[in-house]
Amino acid sequence: MIHFSHPTDENPYGILSATIESIDTSIYTLPLSFEVKNCVDGQIKWSISDMYEGHWFKYLEPCNSIATIKDKNNKIVDTWEWDTILHGDLSHKHFLDWCLKNKGSKGIAIGTHDGSTGEWVIPVRDGIIEAFLVEASDKQFEELSKNYSNINNSHLIKSLITKDGLDCTFFESPEGFTNSIDKEHIAKHTDNFVSVSKKSVSLNDLIIQCGLEKDLKWLHLDVEGIDDELIMSLDDKKINLPELIIYESLNLNDERKKKIIKWLENKSYICVQSGWNTIATLIRPDVSLLIHTCDEYEKFWNGMFYTLDSYWDYNYIPVYFANEEKLISDIVIDCKGSEYYPDKRITQILTGKTDKNGFSDRFIKSVESIPSKYLIYLQEDMWLKRSLGNDLLNDLIKFMDNVNADSVRIHSKLWYYDSYELEPTEYIVHGQRMLKSTSGCLLSHNATIWRKDYILKHQRNGEDPWTNENEGSNRMSLDNNNNYHYNIHWYCQPGVSDMGEYSQEHLVYSHIVDEMKSMELKLKLK
Repeated sequence: MIHFSHPTDENPYGILSATIESIDTSIYTLPLSFEVKNCVDGQIKWSISDMYEGHWFKYLEPCNSIATIKDKNNKIVDTWEWDTILHGDLSHKHFLDWCLKNKGSKGIAIGTHDGSTGEWVIPVRDGIIEAFLVEASDKQFEELSKNYSNINNSHLIKSLITKDGLDCTFFESPEGFTNSIDKEHIAKHTDNFVSVSKKSVSLNDLIIQCGLEKDLKWLHLDVEGIDDELIMSLDDKKINLPELIIYESLNLNDERKKKIIKWLENKSYICVQSGWNTIATLIRPDVSLLIHTCDEYEKFWNGMFYTLDSYWDYNYIPVYFANEEKLISDIVIDCKGSEYYPDKRITQILTGKTDKNGFSDRFIKSVESIPSKYLIYLQEDMWLKRSLGNDLLNDLIKFMDNVNADSVRIHSKLWYYDSYELEPTEYIVHGQRMLKSTSGCLLSHNATIWRKDYILKHQRNGEDPWTNENEGSNRMSLDNNNNYHYNIHWYCQPGVSDMGEYSQEHLVYSHIVDEMKSMELKLKLK
């Protein structure tokens, strides 16, 4: 009786049809009726009565709906209910699958209408993810509030979102499905619309107001013709880019579609079109950068913060700063007369105060706090001199996965690393031969990509830095290990600190770092 045709590019929600064939009149009383009701608001979206044999009807948007055929006495003849996995298009299935793998992730849906349809609806209502739901139109927001007032993991925001946050003219129709700041867009769909003046909030400010500048995992846009403008307004100097973006590309011409795809691909997204939408997934290696330090060495922090700003892509590989007690949110650095604040995208790990013998305790707590499979370990005096480049880092992680490596040191072997014993291998990464660490100092506190479980396995509590390196290397040598070295000079070696005091490297490099950051701040270079 009820038949569902799977989604196509023309009909991305599929088609629900009701065909009245032979009816057993000893069981059912004619005529029959066909009704489609939305599961979210309980509203009947479409219905028809007086159906007899030979009649056929279809409904084009069955997303989140229940369809029922009843006889004259309300006896159910056939029923059908939407299931995202069975009936959804690629964008529905991909988003649900991503949510199930990233439970509790926070995100924003802009242009929600009344909240009855959309890829985000089921994951939010089932409590899989947390959502800030944003709608600009009063009538639709009122309905959204009715539908989500009892959903604890949703936060409702009535606001018009634009790329720049300026006051603008908003065009609205009674139906509300094509409301937009783009007059040409709404005029294509209806002649019945009015214009109203509205204040707006920029997308970046919205993200910050929601407290998601470092924790925005997903973004869903259905903003009627300006989806590309909003996405390209994302400022990755202020916020971490979301891991997943779904936006309506239906209303963009070919030129705008190509432009937004190019922008996303330059930000390391992979884009796939699905019906009226495009899915953009951020592809980055499963690795984080860990800066490990103690509060006593705060005087070395400024150069680390400055050079991270210059040479690190916070959105590609997240940064964790592990110190003892001092909050970096309280830090204001005087950079040659200009105020400087550490980048808000840096995540802090407070390890608690210890003496030197608590070095390994703080190390263990820091590493345990890292959510990724791999971590890049640096200390506060290893100020960066250049970018490694996302391509190289990605290839090094791929190499580690391919050969099941436990670690890859990523620094140059200088004369004072006498205990490094290396052999050439047949592996080439980015045009350079990988070296195998055969023995000697296997646990190095110089820049190293560690597999998290491996480095934790060989840690012990109560070790000072020197004992940790020596005894940790001994422990590793007694175990099966697979450690490598990639010879590259990209940060201060041996560092800007020498036993807690400024080193010769600091005398050479610090004034350059200060001058570069000072010019950037005073002249607003970035």
